Amino acid sequence: MSFKKNKDTFNESSIISTINEIKSSNDSLLMDNFISEFTPFIKKEVIKFTKRSFEIENTFEFSVAVLAFKEAIDYYSENQHLSFLDFSSLLIRKRLLDYVKFSNGKKTFSISNFEKKHLHLIEQLHLPEQNKYHKEYTMLYEISIFKKMLKPFKISDENLLKYSPRNDIIKHKCFKVAEEILKNNDLLEDILTKKIYPVSKLQKITQVKKRDIRYHKGFIVSAVLIFSSKLDTLKGYINNFLDEKFEKTGVLIAMKENYGIVVTKEFLFLSIPKKPSMAIGQTLEFKSFYLSIIKGVSHDIVIKVLIIIAILSMSAAFLFSFLAQLFLV
Repeated sequence: MSFKKNKDTFNESSIISTINEIKSSNDSLLMDNFISEFTPFIKKEVIKFTKRSFEIENTFEFSVAVLAFKEAIDYYSENQHLSFLDFSSLLIRKRLLDYVKFSNGKKTFSISNFEKKHLHLIEQLHLPEQNKYHKEYTMLYEISIFKKMLKPFKISDENLLKYSPRNDIIKHKCFKVAEEILKNNDLLEDILTKKIYPVSKLQKITQVKKRDIRYHKGFIVSAVLIFSSKLDTLKGYINNFLDEKFEKTGVLIAMKENYGIVVTKEFLFLSIPKKPSMAIGQTLEFKSFYLSIIKGVSHDIVIKVLIIIAILSMSAAFLFSFLAQLFLV
């Protein structure tokens, strides 16, 4: 799929035709392909706005731009007297300005003559404040705050993946520790104010092994930070954290080169295959996910391998027992 007439010119009629098809069919694959084709354009808009280009696709700003581009697809009309790319460029910039206002209201940005002339068109659209993207933008904003809260504890995205508990017994122990912190003012002050993780105190109070408390630090601290915060959208999503029924849906909290990281309703951190239309803050359904301890290997494949190993082990044990009996006879 190519929308270019030549090196510098896009075929507007082809773009409009594809946008109309996306709207009418709700085809996610077509949307992915369309966004993939225009990823260089989206990156260029973000670089122009942020004045930086290093690993731009993994930033919050890039996710804001992807959401804005998808919003532009939904709300673009030829009656607006702008090309689709001019319209999406303005909307991307507007949403990036909204993000900056949220994260740091002191920054100001210049507006070009083109924007001054046409920015009123965005306002005249009267895009509903509570449109289907509002929750995703809000979730993105809250995730950006959550990431800042993790920094004093030196907890990275990879830490959340690696040290997320993989079985219900450990998960319940971790939540026992987190709950104790949340109801104990002294422990809560250690985390929220002093920015320290009191392993010895927690071991004495909860009787959970120090090894488990240390190993799952990222998970426990994350739970405390979220459930003691005013991050209501994120907190409201994670409402089944002790539910044993696992649903393959999650909110995207980070983007990496080849995968995304989601947090599920059950408060599990998982990595999933990356797609062009993915943006931080989105709630996604996924068919497969990856275990961080075996990088790049599908969870489904791991399960099948483990089953095969178990069958082979049982077969070997049976064969050994049979041969032993023959030998004894």
